[in-house]
Amino acid sequence: MTSALPGLVAASWRAVGRRTPVLAPATAAVLLLAVTWPLQDGRYAGHVLHGLVLLSATVLIGATDDPAAEICATSPHVLRLRTALRVLTGSAVALPVLAGGLTLVHLRCPQLPLTPYVVEAAGLCLVALALGVGLRAWLDLAHPSYAASIGLIGIALVAFLLPQGWGLLEPQPWGPPWAATRWRWLAVGLVAVGLSLAATADRSEGR
Repeated sequence: MTSALPGLVAASWRAVGRRTPVLAPATAAVLLLAVTWPLQDGRYAGHVLHGLVLLSATVLIGATDDPAAEICATSPHVLRLRTALRVLTGSAVALPVLAGGLTLVHLRCPQLPLTPYVVEAAGLCLVALALGVGLRAWLDLAHPSYAASIGLIGIALVAFLLPQGWGLLEPQPWGPPWAATRWRWLAVGLVAVGLSLAATADRSEGR
């Protein structure tokens, strides 16, 4: 099985790395940074980063698509490994865009703290993966990225509209509100990881 791993990695790149559900949001993130360049040194910098985080998480959703689902059903490789390799492939696209965008906006607006956006990115990416693999497993969707992307946008809007004291988008990385926000993101992340692990368990494990 180990000798076949390089071939599985290459197949994961072909299945994910060059597909529209991955490349479209990555391209949109780059365009967002370019178009909003004049606004990144003022009060709109935070809004740009929220958009960047959302699009980067959407890239990872694209990596949960399984174009060769029927063929891979008979693969000797477990579902969790195949999924992890596709997600790593998506991460190779999403993380440079996210890191580059965070750095660019920080250079334009040095007074804007990046820590809240890094925490938001980590939490939202975990939610994105849980949505994608969950729809893949429990609704038997070989291409869950479109439905999951809509769900992620809805979750992001809910997070944005939550009242003060319950919100996940705390702009100040200090004090009791920030501590509470981190705990809320931790809870969200743990739930998302649990759902992802449950969704990627091989069906034979429950038999």
